[in-house]
Amino acid sequence: MRFALVVFAAFAASPEAVGMPFAVPSTGAGLTGTPSAMTTDFLPRGAFAVGASLGAWWPEGREEPTIVTTVAGAAGISDRFELGAAVPVYPSDGAWERDHLPGDLSIAGRYLYEEARGGTGLAFTCGLRLPTGSVPRDRGSALSAGICTSTTYRLFRLSLSASYGLAGGEEPFEDGVDDEGAFSCTGTSFMTPDLQICAGAAGNTSGRLAAVTDALYSPLEGFFTWFSASGALQGDEGFILSAGVSALL
Repeated sequence: MRFALVVFAAFAASPEAVGMPFAVPSTGAGLTGTPSAMTTDFLPRGAFAVGASLGAWWPEGREEPTIVTTVAGAAGISDRFELGAAVPVYPSDGAWERDHLPGDLSIAGRYLYEEARGGTGLAFTCGLRLPTGSVPRDRGSALSAGICTSTTYRLFRLSLSASYGLAGGEEPFEDGVDDEGAFSCTGTSFMTPDLQICAGAAGNTSGRLAAVTDALYSPLEGFFTWFSASGALQGDEGFILSAGVSALL
């Protein structure tokens, strides 16, 4: 999916606690993290998170924006394994002028391989994107695997991720399959126990590179709000603004 638009969360008041699941990584598949970065945050076993967001996307060379709302959910299957899913819906598609409302359905899993004291973790990830949307607005089918790591020092956390996968477009058995790598690098500053500010970059080997920034706030325990912005440095992604809410169940 092109969007990092939904947040799921569990919040730990102490900056030393790495597992601050302020959710959704750059895969846009519902896993806990931040809107623009894959992290090693995990929901506890048996915990669920749901969220929704509203965003506007101005692709390069398009005069009208596309409005997208995204719904997603995440579940802690065990203390080391988490599943997430997300799907965008387009109530107004001014940029691409497509009548097809839903976008690609994304499903992802993440396994915590190792975690050390002080806030460092290493996790393996996998993702599946189903071509339920409309190309070129949506990116079509894909299957990927990767790794992510996060490390925390005092009030700052660095998160890195990389993945490799196969993309088949709207008709993978007819259009052929291409390989693609993706990455993200994000720094998070813990401004207060209830506020995080993130900034970094995300891209892929198909020529996309974007600068990203997020602001995440928890006004109530178990409830979260956030704002995210993304601007293309390379490629035709254009500019994206989005805001969302989420809650733990």
